[in-house]
Amino acid sequence: MKPYQVTFSDDYNEIEKDLVIKHIDFEMPKLLKIHPEKEIKIEFLSIYVESKYLYFSAASDEPRKMWFKLNRFNNFSDVIKKQLKSTLAHEFHHMIRWTYNDKFNLAELLINEGLATLFSMKFCKKDCPLNIKKLSNHKIKYLIPLIKRDLLNEKFDHRIWQKGDEKIGIPASFAYSFGYKLVKDFYE
Repeated sequence: MKPYQVTFSDDYNEIEKDLVIKHIDFEMPKLLKIHPEKEIKIEFLSIYVESKYLYFSAASDEPRKMWFKLNRFNNFSDVIKKQLKSTLAHEFHHMIRWTYNDKFNLAELLINEGLATLFSMKFCKKDCPLNIKKLSNHKIKYLIPLIKRDLLNEKFDHRIWQKGDEKIGIPASFAYSFGYKLVKDFYE
């Protein structure tokens, strides 16, 4: 019996399920060699957003569970072949961290996203993902008061740091980009 179970929402057909399971069955044993786990739940859902840039929404915000929402407006097969491996590695890293740390504030979010991005890049032997944007020193200095406000606040709005908020000047993917910068700079 596999140490993970893959489930799908009703709008996945058998061909799509088979393609996903084929890729999951190929990658999960490699990830489980890095960190063995049991009873992992992997859930595939759908989103319907007319965007050529939104492929996945994925998360692992509790131990031994990952979920993936695939945008059904994109070419399903291409998304699975090009994006699933790196997204799976990224979320696997989050899942493992949730096993050991249940605190959630901006500091943890930044470090968590930076480490998961670096892990995914090494696992996939790929360059920086597209959601990592170069941040100017000017932008970082501008955001310092907001960062300080949320740094240790466990009731912060994580969505503005991940998705962005133009009204207050937080760019989309800031948590990923700044988290990656912090972790990368630390390792260098």
